[in-house]
Amino acid sequence: MSNKKWILGAAVVVAAVIAFVALRNPNRQSNAEGTIGAAHRYQSQQVSGSDVSLDNPQVASFLQSDAFRKLAANPAFRAAAKSDAFARVIGSEELRMASAKYNMAKILEDAHVQELLKNEAFMKAMTDARIGEGLKQADLAHLLDAAHLPDLLKLDAVRQLALKGDFVRLAGDAARAGVSNAADLAKLDSYKTLKDDAAYKTLEGNKYYTEALQYGFLDLFRTPEGAAFAVEGLRQLSESAHLAEALKVEGFSAVMDGLKTENYSAVSELARTPEMLTVFSDAAYFEAAKNPELSLVANAGLEGALAKVPE
Repeated sequence: MSNKKWILGAAVVVAAVIAFVALRNPNRQSNAEGTIGAAHRYQSQQVSGSDVSLDNPQVASFLQSDAFRKLAANPAFRAAAKSDAFARVIGSEELRMASAKYNMAKILEDAHVQELLKNEAFMKAMTDARIGEGLKQADLAHLLDAAHLPDLLKLDAVRQLALKGDFVRLAGDAARAGVSNAADLAKLDSYKTLKDDAAYKTLEGNKYYTEALQYGFLDLFRTPEGAAFAVEGLRQLSESAHLAEALKVEGFSAVMDGLKTENYSAVSELARTPEMLTVFSDAAYFEAAKNPELSLVANAGLEGALAKVPE
């Protein structure tokens, strides 16, 4: 699994239609952030959000480009332009960038991805930033694979600890200090407060716990909301095959990383619409999506943009 960090909550929308668990490789993350940052700087230099209009020279020029004309010639795109969900997805710069790199249609067509999008626990993780704050730091793919996350979350000791403020404080301290091993964890004052707790002793003695630490297990418990979700919603998600299999879909984590909470419903809607997936799999869309102007056009109004391009 090449991805490192997955965010199950605050930011997610285009390629995989989920906004909850964003998995990133440390190197890929920095590269992606650099690319996204550059795109934002480019936009801010050219057109601010309040200035976006179809008459703006930057946008108007793109409407006359071969890339947009090819896309506009697609009947499926013309039909999709009437959908608010579609406009919201391609209007997100992060999601547009993800869809320009990965096959969004393939991601959204995946059965495991679609099941996740319909899952109430996944939706909660997608739309609650307090939960996503910890989930975005944890390496869920490795926790599921190497650290036996479902087995850890089923422990009565973990359920007991999730209710204790001392454990939540320890998790928060570990996250802030970047602790990823037992030796460094033992140096924290909050560990010294908790180390003699019977439930924590049971967890600490578990054969999977030490390995889980290096993949961000404690990040899942850094807030009371995150701790409660870990032993309820995340446990349920981890026991099904959908989460683990969705993480294997190329581009899924990038889309998750690009999702915004308010766009979750848009992505879910698109995943159930064959016509939309036709657009995402079209070579003309892929070419147009490489241009930052596409998101500006979406924000300015797709139907109006098409009216400026003869059929």
